[in-house]
Amino acid sequence: MKSNIYLLLLIGLIFSSFHYALAQDQANNEEIKNYLNQVKKEIGKIWKPDLNLLRSATNNKISVNFYLDKEGNPSEIEILESSGKADIDENIIETVKKNAPYLKIPESAMIDKANISYTFLIEKSGSSSSQKEVLAYHRTISNIVTKNFKPPHFGTNKYASVRFLISEEGKVKDFEITESSENEKFDEKCKAAVLNSEPFPKPPIKDLAINYSFSKKSPLNGFPIIIPIPIPLH
Repeated sequence: MKSNIYLLLLIGLIFSSFHYALAQDQANNEEIKNYLNQVKKEIGKIWKPDLNLLRSATNNKISVNFYLDKEGNPSEIEILESSGKADIDENIIETVKKNAPYLKIPESAMIDKANISYTFLIEKSGSSSSQKEVLAYHRTISNIVTKNFKPPHFGTNKYASVRFLISEEGKVKDFEITESSENEKFDEKCKAAVLNSEPFPKPPIKDLAINYSFSKKSPLNGFPIIIPIPIPLH
C-alpha cells in the first residue's frame, strides 16, 4: 500500500516538474517572440533604403537574414531573396550594419543570439498608373477588408499590422504579419480578413504592395485602418 502511495507521489512530482518546465519554455518562447517583433518594428522605423537605388530592382521584394548578439549587434548577414541587383543587395547589407546596435536581448529570453528575417516589399508603378489610381485602389481594398474583419470578443485594445502583395488576378501573395498584436486569435482574424477578401479587384499595377493595420478599441468596436504607403519607382 505504501509503495503505491510513494509511486503516486513520484508520478505527481514528475508531472509537476514537467508542467513547470513546459510553462517556463512557453514563457521563454513568448519572450523571444516579443523581442523579435520589437526589433522588426524598430527596423521599420529606422531603415531608410535608397529609393533611387531601388528603382533598378528586378524583383519586387528583398529578404535579408541576420543574427543579433545580446548587445544587439548583427552578424552573419545574408540576402535570402535577392533584388536582382548586386549593388542593391549590398546596400541592404550595409543598412543592417549602419543602424546597429539594435535592441538588446532581454536576460529573461535566455538566448545568446536571435535570428532576424526581414523583407522589403518594393512597389513598382507602371508608367500608365498614376499615384491617384493607386490611392483610390487602396481605399477600395480598405472597404473590402473592413467587411470581412471579425475581431475576437475580448475587451482589451489590440493592434496589428500586415503586409502583402496583390497579384494581377487579385490573389494575395507573400502575406506576413509585420507587427503582431501578441494575441494569436486576433492575428488569425487579421489574416482571415485579408484572405477571405479574395479575389480582389485587379490592381492598377502588377503585384501591388499593401501595408495594412488592424485595430480593436473596445469589445464592440473593431475596425481596420488602411495605411497607404505607395512608392512609385518607375
